[in-house]
Amino acid sequence: LATRYTIQDEYNVQNTKCDNCLITTVACLQCAACILHFIPGVPDGVEQIVDIIAESVYWSVCACMQTQHKVELETREQQAGQIGTNTIVDVTDQHGGVVTIQPGDNAPPYRPPPHAVTKEPL
Repeated sequence: LATRYTIQDEYNVQNTKCDNCLITTVACLQCAACILHFIPGVPDGVEQIVDIIAESVYWSVCACMQTQHKVELETREQQAGQIGTNTIVDVTDQHGGVVTIQPGDNAPPYRPPPHAVTKEPL
């Protein structure tokens, strides 16, 4: 999930309602599996079945997220490659600022986030 949050932050991508539903379902299944381990009298078979279901759903959702990452990054690369020699493009950077890319520019200038600015030593 860390990669997902990094990509979402970098490219300003938001979860869909379906994404949120899947992530919530995974969390609920894993919580149920954890709780069943602490309830006395629950047959071991039930605990194992819920564990297997929770893990299966988790890894299935992770596979879907990795596919979304791949598609998002490929789409961004294709869009960057389509900038022609006579095209001027305004791009929103990771901090919400607008950077204009003109012909001959390789990449927008790097601006550190406000919390990364350090003071000179005294």
